[in-house]
Amino acid sequence: MYEIRPITVSEPYCFNGPFDPTKIAGAWRELEFAKIDEYPWLDAYHERFESYAACGWNSNGLFLLMYAYEAPILSDETRFGGMPCMDSCVEFFFSPFPNETPKYINVEINPKGVCHLGVGESRYDRKVYKRRIKGFTTSFSEFDGKVWAVSCVIPWNLIKINFGKIPCAGDTMMGNFYKCSGPRLHEHYGCWNKVITPKPDFHRPEFFAEMVLK
Repeated sequence: MYEIRPITVSEPYCFNGPFDPTKIAGAWRELEFAKIDEYPWLDAYHERFESYAACGWNSNGLFLLMYAYEAPILSDETRFGGMPCMDSCVEFFFSPFPNETPKYINVEINPKGVCHLGVGESRYDRKVYKRRIKGFTTSFSEFDGKVWAVSCVIPWNLIKINFGKIPCAGDTMMGNFYKCSGPRLHEHYGCWNKVITPKPDFHRPEFFAEMVLK
């Protein structure tokens, strides 16, 4: 189980240059940092990179901070709704109301804060946003040769539009955090909650874990 704790901020993380994981600023220090350390497909993809994810919430939405010790990095995608998963990438998939609908949201971000944002029931049945929606904001660190980090705000209106309501304190969502890079670099596929499939596949909500809004 992962705790999505309250956070008293209104914007994504302010990096102001490179990101130092030993000096996380302000209210972000109070979040639970999940380690993305499951690499189920190491027989085929031999690389792994130490990575972490944290998520908080308040009346504005969900606040995400993710970082990875990875070098070199790739960040070629520039299109919102493109394929940042082919670059160095961190991802957050979550189902806000798992007992009511199989629909889930996937957020994928490269080191320049370029996002893929989708909503649907599977990899093949989903709406992909081609432009940034109101309230969805991102930030990213400078790359210091060792670690890169990104942050975003996932506004409640995104969930309200697609699910008809928003979660509240005490609710249990289901989700997973991921780290990957496409075949143009050091291809790898990591997750927080283990995915048991023959080949890499993050669009598998049956392997999501509980995420409780505290």
